[in-house]
Amino acid sequence: MAVETSRYYAGLEKALRHAESIRVTIALKPHTGITARGKDCLAILKRFSSQNFRIAWDAGNVSYYEGVHPDPDLPDFGSQVSAVCIKDHLGLRGDENFPVPGQGQIDHEQLFQTLFSAGFGGPLALERLDGRDGFGNKAAPEVVDVRITAAYTYLGPLLTRITSVSSASVPR
Repeated sequence: MAVETSRYYAGLEKALRHAESIRVTIALKPHTGITARGKDCLAILKRFSSQNFRIAWDAGNVSYYEGVHPDPDLPDFGSQVSAVCIKDHLGLRGDENFPVPGQGQIDHEQLFQTLFSAGFGGPLALERLDGRDGFGNKAAPEVVDVRITAAYTYLGPLLTRITSVSSASVPR
């Protein structure tokens, strides 16, 4: 094991014990290296015995950093996801193109169906909407407003439909 990885695990152990003592959850996000994909994050979760350690899922990162969309292992770790970072990605691995959700190659419907079927009920965060138009993170507020509205217009009905179907299939 690399020295950096050993130090990371030692620091993570301390952080997890502290998180347990103050009753907060640490959520590991896929971001290349030892957390490249969901199965890698799950392997790290299994190294530690803590109810306060989960996954913050980010399909856009897995698509961007690893060139995988969607992650075929999501059903294997979906029950460990406590938060979702929503972003879309378009292009090959490493292509810096994050369009408005619904305009890229991430299958959000499949993603959320899998997560809600696994019992997901955590927070959702919209991360990037910068596409490839040259604005990056310096877009004018009115451009950001248009993109956030487009994301809401896509995600709102999608999430309503999926959660309606999920809750209807739960026995009462």
